[in-house]
Amino acid sequence: MFIKRLEIYGFKSFPYKVSIPFSPKITAIVGPNGAGKSNILDAIRWVLGEQSPKKLRVKELSDLIFSGNSDRNIDFAEVKLFLNHEPPVWETYKDFPEILITRRFYRNGESEYFINQKPCRLKDIQFLFLDLGVNPQSYGIIEQGEVSKFIDLSPKERKILLEDLAGVSKLKTTEENTLKNLQKTEENLLRLKDIINEVKGQYEILKKQAEEAKKYISLKEKLQKLLIQKNLYLLELNQKEKEKLEKRKEELLNQKQTLKKEVESLEKEEQTIYQEILILERKIKDLKKDLQSKENYLKEHKENLENLIKQENELNHKLEKIKLKRENEEEKFNNFNKELSAIEISLKNLREKKESLNENLINLKREKEKISKIFEEKLKNFQNFEKEYLLIEKEEENLKEKRNSLEKKISQLEKEKDINEKILEDLSTNLKNLEKEKKALENLFKEKEKNLENLINFKEKIIEDSKELYKELENFNTKKQNLLIEIQSLKDRLSLIEKILSKNLSSISKNLNLPSLESYLNLSTEDISLLELIFKENLDAFVIEELNLIKNFISKDLKENIIFLWGKPEIIKSFSIERHNSFSDEILESYKKHPKFIYFIKEKILLTPYGFICFIRKKEKGIFSLKKEKIDLLNKVEALEKDLKTLLEKEKELKLKIEDLEKELKRVEREIKNVNNGLENLRSQREKIEISCIKWETEKRNLGEKINYIENELKSLKKEKETLNKKLIDTSELINKRKKEYETVKKEKLSLKENLEEINQKINFIEQEIIKIKTEEENLKKRKDFIQEEIKKIKTFLKQYEFDKETLLKEISYLKDKIKEFNGRIKNLSSEISDLTKVLEDLLTKKEEGEKKLKALENKKRKIERELKELDTEEHNLELNLLEKKLFLDSIQRDLNEIGFERGTEFIRENKEIFNLEEVEEEIEKTKNLLNEFKEVNLASLREFEFVSQRYEKLMKEKEDLEVSIREFKKILENIKEISRERILKTLEEVNKKLEEIFPLVFKNGKVELLLSGEDPLSSGLELKINFPHKGLKHINMLSGGEKALCALVILISFYLVKPGPFCILDEVDAFLDEKNSLKFIKLLDLIKRSSQIILITHNPHIMKEVDTLLGVTMEERGISKIFVLKKENFFSECINH
Repeated sequence: MFIKRLEIYGFKSFPYKVSIPFSPKITAIVGPNGAGKSNILDAIRWVLGEQSPKKLRVKELSDLIFSGNSDRNIDFAEVKLFLNHEPPVWETYKDFPEILITRRFYRNGESEYFINQKPCRLKDIQFLFLDLGVNPQSYGIIEQGEVSKFIDLSPKERKILLEDLAGVSKLKTTEENTLKNLQKTEENLLRLKDIINEVKGQYEILKKQAEEAKKYISLKEKLQKLLIQKNLYLLELNQKEKEKLEKRKEELLNQKQTLKKEVESLEKEEQTIYQEILILERKIKDLKKDLQSKENYLKEHKENLENLIKQENELNHKLEKIKLKRENEEEKFNNFNKELSAIEISLKNLREKKESLNENLINLKREKEKISKIFEEKLKNFQNFEKEYLLIEKEEENLKEKRNSLEKKISQLEKEKDINEKILEDLSTNLKNLEKEKKALENLFKEKEKNLENLINFKEKIIEDSKELYKELENFNTKKQNLLIEIQSLKDRLSLIEKILSKNLSSISKNLNLPSLESYLNLSTEDISLLELIFKENLDAFVIEELNLIKNFISKDLKENIIFLWGKPEIIKSFSIERHNSFSDEILESYKKHPKFIYFIKEKILLTPYGFICFIRKKEKGIFSLKKEKIDLLNKVEALEKDLKTLLEKEKELKLKIEDLEKELKRVEREIKNVNNGLENLRSQREKIEISCIKWETEKRNLGEKINYIENELKSLKKEKETLNKKLIDTSELINKRKKEYETVKKEKLSLKENLEEINQKINFIEQEIIKIKTEEENLKKRKDFIQEEIKKIKTFLKQYEFDKETLLKEISYLKDKIKEFNGRIKNLSSEISDLTKVLEDLLTKKEEGEKKLKALENKKRKIERELKELDTEEHNLELNLLEKKLFLDSIQRDLNEIGFERGTEFIRENKEIFNLEEVEEEIEKTKNLLNEFKEVNLASLREFEFVSQRYEKLMKEKEDLEVSIREFKKILENIKEISRERILKTLEEVNKKLEEIFPLVFKNGKVELLLSGEDPLSSGLELKINFPHKGLKHINMLSGGEKALCALVILISFYLVKPGPFCILDEVDAFLDEKNSLKFIKLLDLIKRSSQIILITHNPHIMKEVDTLLGVTMEERGISKIFVLKKENFFSECINH
């Protein structure tokens, strides 16, 4: 068995549902401090049944529910523990491969516990794990503090772990239970002895009363016999008269039967005619259906015929289309053939033209070569001369350009000087304006700051007001929730009452239109419950004001018992109950005179007008009190719903107020933001002004320097301009000399060039013509290919045409045949329809004749029914007379029943000869007088004596049983103590053996032994004896912190290994261990791993290497733990890099 996984929701730092998987061997939980690692172990401890808030590290159990984030409202904490149950450990759950333990805790303090999703008690979960060493207080769960605590524990506290290991803790619970039972039985015995003493006194008093009651009963029985004789005599006389009336009734019944037979024969005749009419109607109906179907079929045929005609027309149209297309294609074919012959001719002409042009082109190219040679010679001479001339011209142009640029520069500098002087003036004026602006901004800034301060104060006030409103809203919510819960509970109670009432409501009572007794009783639920004790189901009676109404219900076939109350609503007033606080003689005296309902509240005694006195000790709610309660509950629900409505309205008003405040707050925040933005703008403006002031002052200085520089530049440029003008005059004179020579050479060059261009133009023209001929030739070839392809297509179409024509003609002939067929069908259908209409007319006439016969029979039947009614009235009168006799006989019979007689008329037959009515009446009077002589007879004493004697015997038997059980309980307690002693000694021996094995593995040559401090294992404590040969230790506290922790761990693990549980939980037990000791601790883990699953919290990387699964715990969000499974390889590589 091992923990498969743990599901946590709403527990401590886990607001979201988290599923944590565990390895069957070793699982380590790692993460930073305060991330919520220990909360996982707390969850396991809690689900196993831990109740101590201190051990769960909280003030109250309600602190277990997550409350870290106001956005997420969680109402309960839930932990689910999934256990692998293969092979099975618990016999009761042997068929379950997986066991689920669930614990849930709500904010209102309620808890729920489940085993395999079935509700259970906390005790059941605790008892389940008691023997496995994994209950919250056992040795299977070891915390960091408990390791060092173990050594500091007192011997008696230390022994608790040994007892837990030995299984004595389970025996202790049974011992506690047996002690409680023993105390209870001893208390019960004392009570029983007191009761026996009381019952003994009652027994002797009742014995005397029972003897007197027996004499009284014998006289009562005599009186009863005499009354029976008298009533039986009267019964026989009235019986004879009743028989005469019954004979006349029989005669009337015979007459009625003959008339009924006549009616029956007429009804049979009616039925036969009616059946015939029905058959005719069915036939008419079927014929109409056939007619309709035939007409529909005819309509369909006509529609199909129209479609076929349409198809025929379409096919004819298609055939004509194909014919037209064929004609067009033939025409195209002829045109294409003509075009092909024309193309061949034009191609021939083009070839001839191309050859002549090629010859002309060759001649022109030869001529071009001659002229180009002459032109090249002339061109060389011209180029040399031209170079010289152009150089002089260029020089002149450069000089002119220089002069122009100088002039431009001078004008620009002059302009720049003027502009700068103007700018200097503007700058000085601007600087003065900026100073004024700066002062105005500072004043505005101060005003804005004051405005901001006021807005912030107003915002704080709004926030305070909204907080108060939210508090009010919270109060309303709690009130609303309470009201809803109350309404729901009342509604649940109502539904339960309705279920009970619906089961008890009879079907007959629903059908009777009579007022019930309950509807007249305007009493409280308490009064109705008191009346229910006396009347029980009689309260379900229906009130009738006249006795004759009973006759209406005699003839009805009633399947359920019904009770009627004869009386007017005034009589029902007597059902009201008079209430008094306590018992008094005065009230009793008034009750004797005027019996009525009186209830004594203190004594819980109810007096009834019928002499019944009820001592009420158990109040049980009946149907009628439930009905009353239902009305009260409905009124309560209505009132609560009204309260809820008003609450909701107030809540709505509050919400509106909050909304208004929030809107106001947003507006204020917007204003604050705007003011802040304004302030920022003002600051930036002020800074800009300051910057621009500095900037403009520097600019002013720079401009003064610039103006001086421009004036110097202007002087130097004007000197340069004068020298350039002199050079220009010299160059212009030289150009005029060379210009005439250049003109003549240029003319010669141009004439040669023109000749060459003419020849080139001719060559280009011929070449273009050749290209045109080639392109035309290619186009004609393409057209020729296209025409040939089109001719092929036309040929294929003409072949296809014949085939298409044949198929279309076949389709047309097929459609014509179909049209003929449909025309024939239509004719047949129309003839069938005419035949069916004739048959339908005949059937309708027959139906009319049958209906006339039926009317005649109905008239006959009515006459007979009138005669029957007359006989019924006569019979009714007879029945009334019989009823009177019957009521008289019933009253006699009732008297006989009240007396207790059951034999009927047989008593008269036996004593008919000796009976005398006067003598019997005298004897009755005598016996009545004798009975009146008795003062007070306790008739109940016979029953009470019998009951008390039985009770006395029963109590004596119970006393013997209790004495036996006390002896047995004492024996059980002695056995438990003996078993506990044996188990403690045996486990102590096993623990010491384990320590001998394990301790030297961790501490070389070291020895540790556990010893009992006293002789009695139950009362003595557990001492520790440690021996290290290489260290002169007198006490364990002389060891270092790490060694002490490791020593304690060895002892605790040896405890665990004696009786290993399915899983061992260790919470940072390795915190005090250094590297050397942590390696020793790994050895101990290997020993546990063989038999149990290990779940541990650690920060030690050496231990992390040995585990099978690493679970990481972080707290990315504040107060919320997050779990993820780590891969060992990645984790250790990251650690090394870090």
